[in-house]
Amino acid sequence: MLRHRLAYGAMMFAALAGLVVVDHRLEGMAVAGTWLEGLLPPDTQFPPGMLILPIMLGLIGWAAGELHAMLVAAGLGCSRFGVTIAALGGCLTTTTVPFMTGPANGMAAALATIAIITALGMMAPAIRHRRVDGAIRTGGATLLAAVYLGILPGFLFLIRRDGGAVAMVAVITATKVGDCGAYFLGRLIGRHKLIPWLSPGKTWEGLGGAVLAATLALWVIDVAAGGIIAAPAPSDAATGPTPLPLVLGLGILIGLIGHAGDLLASLMKRDVGIKDTGATVPGFGGLIDVFDSLLLVSPVVYLLLIRA
Repeated sequence: MLRHRLAYGAMMFAALAGLVVVDHRLEGMAVAGTWLEGLLPPDTQFPPGMLILPIMLGLIGWAAGELHAMLVAAGLGCSRFGVTIAALGGCLTTTTVPFMTGPANGMAAALATIAIITALGMMAPAIRHRRVDGAIRTGGATLLAAVYLGILPGFLFLIRRDGGAVAMVAVITATKVGDCGAYFLGRLIGRHKLIPWLSPGKTWEGLGGAVLAATLALWVIDVAAGGIIAAPAPSDAATGPTPLPLVLGLGILIGLIGHAGDLLASLMKRDVGIKDTGATVPGFGGLIDVFDSLLLVSPVVYLLLIRA
């Protein structure tokens, strides 16, 4: 179990690092001379996150299958197609609508669009099958998918787009290092149960390990990169070292909120009587098991670090 976690965790991190490096190199590059020449104006440049967004959408589509299985097990008669469309629609709305309308009213427009998606998700099955029973359950499932697998991961892309590649890597690394800190310190010295009725393996000592590990990881990345936040394009230089109190505060929040994200996933899994959301990643479980802590961390970090 531990061997699988370490091996596959290292491979996932290496894949992420390679993806971010390539995406960063493409940022600002002109489409002239590429296969996109002729499809777009010659002076068009590759936007930040060009490679990351489609891969993220693919992972969301996969994770939507796991969420759909849990919803069905919980007695919610929703379709996998509807859950997947809601999740993808929530992510695309979060990542594109604010960009098109501007930050001032972009989020309001995004939330309104997601509300429309949810309403249509409630109506479509009823119209198709000429049955009204289950419409409210379908609406709740659609809204959960749009928020949990749509809006929340969408903020991770916004961190990449508005904060730079280093900011995205810093958030992911600090969150997952926090998970590792909780796991190892909890196994080493964990004696006091955190919420035994929900997650018997989690301890207060493990929570402390998550906070310490996340904070240390964030500080190391900030020092090594000369700052977490990148200047707006076309510059790719960091804006300078992040103030230490902000790094410490964010590290603590990442550790705490990441732990809460893991507990939220545990709550849903307990409801349907499963241990893992899937078997996609050996040693971890499903994709939701891998990214559950990151889902709640991303919007908090974006609003406090990028939009502060």
